[in-house]
Order: sequence, then structure tokens, then C-alpha cells
Amino acid sequence: MRTRALIFVLPAFWILSGREARAERIPVEDFAHFAAFSSMTLSPDGRTVAYVQNLKGLQEIVLRDLDQEKPIRLEMPASRVPWVPQATRIAWLNSQRLIFSLAEGGFSAVDRDGQRLRGLTGSYRDRNLSDDTEIQSTGLIHFFRGSDEESVLMTEYPSREAQYQGEWRVLNAPNVIRMHTRTGAWSRVEKNPGTIELWIPDSAGTLRVALEVKGSIARTVYRKDAQSPWAPLPGMDWNDPMLRPLALSSDDRTLYVNRKTPKGHWAVYPYDLAEHSFGEPVIAHEHFDIVPNDWRSVANGILVQGLVIARDRSRELLGAHFLTEFPRTVWFDPGLDQAQAALNSALPGRINTIISLSDNRQRLLVQSWSSADPGTYYLFDTEAKTLAKLLARMPWIDPAKMAESSAVRLRARDGTLLQAYLTLPPGRGGKNLPLVALVHGGPHTRDVWGYDPDVQFLANRGYAVLQVNYRGSVGFGDAFQKMARREVGGKVQHDITDGVRWAVQQGIADGRRLAIMGVSFGGYSALMGLALEPELYRCGINISGVTDWIELIKDKAEMFPRSFGFNVTLVGDPVKDADLLRSISPVHLVDRMRAPVLIIHGRDDPAVPFPQARGLVNALEKAGKPHEFMSKYNEQHGLLDFRNRVEMYQRIDAFLAKHLPADGGTPKSEK
Repeated sequence: MRTRALIFVLPAFWILSGREARAERIPVEDFAHFAAFSSMTLSPDGRTVAYVQNLKGLQEIVLRDLDQEKPIRLEMPASRVPWVPQATRIAWLNSQRLIFSLAEGGFSAVDRDGQRLRGLTGSYRDRNLSDDTEIQSTGLIHFFRGSDEESVLMTEYPSREAQYQGEWRVLNAPNVIRMHTRTGAWSRVEKNPGTIELWIPDSAGTLRVALEVKGSIARTVYRKDAQSPWAPLPGMDWNDPMLRPLALSSDDRTLYVNRKTPKGHWAVYPYDLAEHSFGEPVIAHEHFDIVPNDWRSVANGILVQGLVIARDRSRELLGAHFLTEFPRTVWFDPGLDQAQAALNSALPGRINTIISLSDNRQRLLVQSWSSADPGTYYLFDTEAKTLAKLLARMPWIDPAKMAESSAVRLRARDGTLLQAYLTLPPGRGGKNLPLVALVHGGPHTRDVWGYDPDVQFLANRGYAVLQVNYRGSVGFGDAFQKMARREVGGKVQHDITDGVRWAVQQGIADGRRLAIMGVSFGGYSALMGLALEPELYRCGINISGVTDWIELIKDKAEMFPRSFGFNVTLVGDPVKDADLLRSISPVHLVDRMRAPVLIIHGRDDPAVPFPQARGLVNALEKAGKPHEFMSKYNEQHGLLDFRNRVEMYQRIDAFLAKHLPADGGTPKSEK
């Protein structure tokens, strides 16, 4: 493979104009429903696509013969929790057999004709197997293409250590097992010493590289073959700069690693395993991380940061997906680079992501999408030069009625450059608009340009939407991410405020008609906005937000012991820094809040436990502050059940209409 260092310098702005005609009022059900079709993948021979179908509460795996148009539907067993689209994993073992996992049930395998279905792990594992073991697994490590194509390497955790808590698994240090997908027979090929977080196999399936973790530091260990001992690689030991191994090259001589550039941005570097030396970056960017070290973003159901590795025996590095202001792809394979150019010409003004390809690279499965379009699947035949439409992910969404998002840049009060997304409501012009600051969670995540139902719902109701990637957001360099340490209640919140004030100064937003809303850390930020800027916002919406840092860090330490050090570094120590944590916890700041707040929380939330919401509600009631409260049983971090999501949007709709009417009327709360 010919690799090359790529440096991209991109424009600071890409401004998209608003629609001319004012949008019709779209039912909340259209925004509440997850994609009807998702996770589509193409078989190695290019003849069959498999995907998840989610219609009317029925979840199915569908296998569709592209030449005969014969769909085969497999109804999935009931799950103990609502289906999480992002948790779906579906892949081809070979052209005849598929392996998949939905929600927390476990992995199963089935032939392309829908026959010989076998439950392999978790609650789906067939109970008639002789060992009667419920194997806990969260990931696939290797497919044995060209040899034992019916087996796979998987992670495995002893059942007694795999306690299931909502949508979170308390799982660390995976073993590796080899699973036969027809018989369900398995054997452990590598037992974890208790410190390995990640395993990487070579092209034959032998585990050759591993990431060993000790507290907050890590090192990469390597062995020449299955009989050799593990040893740290020079330049990747405990005291060396942090990096993360990504993949082995097709000839097993080069290890691709995630490593910081001299300017502090995460880039992909080659490491020569014989010479024990790093080469020039395979791909790097002057302003953005290629693969952030601790978070990879998803947009429109697609993982938009990571390497693209050929799934055939060559395991060639074909390209990389990464994010700047917008999702990008670079191809090292000339044929795929040409195919990408042809797709962009045929489908202009869109992100056209090659998500799967046949082994001979003649047939390519493409998802074409934008910020106003959840996406459509196409089949591109590179020899016949044909592009055939397969399915729209959300066929009820008309992109012409949706709003488009723009990438903008602005300066925080201390001069820090911030990147943000601005969405204008269709047909209402671009000036003097009511605005909702929609804050992302994390804080170590980021907003991404793509279709977002929350954004589209708010825009459809007449609100401009501003999403600020505040300091601490990932993807903008290591220094920018570390700027959030001990500032989650300070400069992070100032960044959001400064973004809102920028929109007002630009004349985009009406300074008298502003609201703030978010989920998880975004919900915390909504509450902090109301407390720190009581004169700025008319109302706020907190969904699953943190309200008491001391209690949350204690809860996290009990559930995820390894998270304690991270939380202390980011936020503070619940004992040593108790005064600081109280001063940035909304439950202790209700006296400062004047604007009404809507609180929405799942009662079985393992990430931000329900007592966080209850404590805030109690404090608001005691202080006589205006608020509304919605809670739901059998919901975790955010609401996943369709009926609950419909009610959530209805409550938000009514709340905003009452306190921040988009058409400029007097809020009912002031009449």
C-alpha cells in the first residue's frame, strides 16, 4: 500500500441559506421515531445486503438478494431494554453467513437464506447447547476469511463479572474466544491477565498486539507469534507519550497507531515493527484530530472517524473517515478514490459515504446524506457505472421540508476559537429569530454536521438552533480538550454563553427570546445557563442532566471504579474539592434561577441516576421556582421507547410555546 501524509486546510465557514417557504408543522411522531432501516452491509460477493428494519415496534433483520429482489425477514427475540440503534452490530462472516447483535441480547448467526439461525452469546445463546453457558461478549475481533470462515474471534467476559446495569456493561479486561457460528462450540484462545483493554490480531487471526492499561496510563505490548512472550514496544511503554494501536498492516510488518502530532492533534502514524521506529503520519490534519483518542463520532448512523480496512484476507488499509467541520473521507486505494469522485458528481452537495464493498470492489454500498436528510442507501456498480437507489433510512422525512445546518466559527471571551453549527428555521429569514442553544453531552464528545431529530424538531417549530463545540469537545486537538479540566462549571459554560451572545450580536437571534436545552452533560449545561445567566434565557430544558457532582462522582466510582481518576481530573475530588463541586452543582444553585425549567429523566438511568433529577425537583419546589417534571420507568440515559419519545417532544413543544413562543407573542407565563 502506498501511504502518504495528508494535510488538509479547509475554509472556516460553509454557510447554507435557509429555505424560502415557511415549513409546515410536522407531527412530533416523525422526529420521535428512530430510523426504519439501518446498519446496512453488503456481502463479500456483492449479491446480498443485510440490514435492520424497525417498523411499528417490530425489529427484524432483513436479507435482500440484490439480483432477485427476494427479501428474507428474521424477527428478533424480545430485548430486556429498548432497542438502541447505535448498539447494533451486523457483519458478514462470508458471502453465505451473517453475524449480528442487537441491544444487549448477544450475538447470533444465520445463513443468507434465513436458515440455520444459531444464538451464540448472551441471552440469545441457544439453551440446547451442551455447556449451557451464557457467554458475555461485546465485540468481534477477527473473521477467518479463506480458512475457517464459519468461526470468529470475539471478546468474552466471565458471567460473574458481567453485571448488566441498564444500557451500560460493567466490563473490563476481555478474554478472547474462538466461536464456531454453526455449532456454538467455543474455546478460549487468550486469557486476560486483568490489564489488557484491547487486542489486535494479525491477518491470520493470531493476537499480536495489545493495549495494557494501568490506572490512567497505558502501553502497547507485542509478540512475534503465538508462542512468543508479550513485551512492550519501544516508544510505547508506560513512560512514553500516550498513543493507541489501531490496526496491523496487510503484511503484518507495520502497526498503525493513533499518536499526537507536534502540534497536539491526533493523527495516524505507521510504526515499523522490525525497526521499532515511527514513520511520517499516514494521515494528519493541521486543525482537527483524525481519530480522537477517547471518542469516535457517529452521524446519520455512520461511524465517521476511523480507518477503513479491507475485510478480505489482504486486510489492506483502504482509507480513513475523519471530521473537520464536516465529515470527510480520504482513500488510499485509487479505484475507491475514483469511485468517490464519481459519487460526489452524481450526488452533489451531500456526504456520500462508502459504507461497505464487495471483495472485488465492483459493487459499493453507499449512504448519501446531509444535515437535512437522514440518508438513502444506494448500490454503485463501478464496472456498469450504475447507481441504484435501495432504501431511504427514514422514508417519512422529506428533506425539502427540513432545515440545513451551517458551520460557523466564533471567539470566546478569552479569545479561544470555537466551532459551532447554526440551523435556521425554514421560511423565517435569518434575522431576529428566537433561538435555542442545544448543548451536546460528554463533555468529551462533540456535535457533528448531520441529520439530528432534535435540531429539526426545534427548527420546524420556528427556532434557530445553535450548537457550540465548547472547550473540552473532542476532535479539535489535545490542548483544546484539556482546557475543560476543572472548568466544567466555568469556562465551558462561558463558551456556550458566548456563542449565544455572538448569535445576538450578529443579528441572527433576538436577545429577548433565548432558551437553552441539552441531554446528559448538555442538560447540566442547560441548568447552569439558567443559574449563571438568569437574565439571558426565557426557559431551559434539562434531559438526563447532572445536578449534583459530589453524588454523581461517588456513584460512578462505585459502578465504574476506573472512572474515578478521570472524573477527579476533569471535575474535582468529591472530598478534597467539595466546596468547588457544590458551587457548580445546579441542585445548590436554584436560588439563582428565574426562568422556568422542564426536567425529563429516566427512572432507571445508570449514567446519571434518577435521584439527581429528584433532588433538583425537590430543591426547586422548596424554593418556589417554576418547573415541570417528566419521568419514565424502564428508561435509561435518555428516552428510547417510541411512545415516551413522542410524549417528550409533545412536552417540549408545549413548554416552548408557553414560555418562548416562536411567533413573537407574549409568553403565557407573563400574561
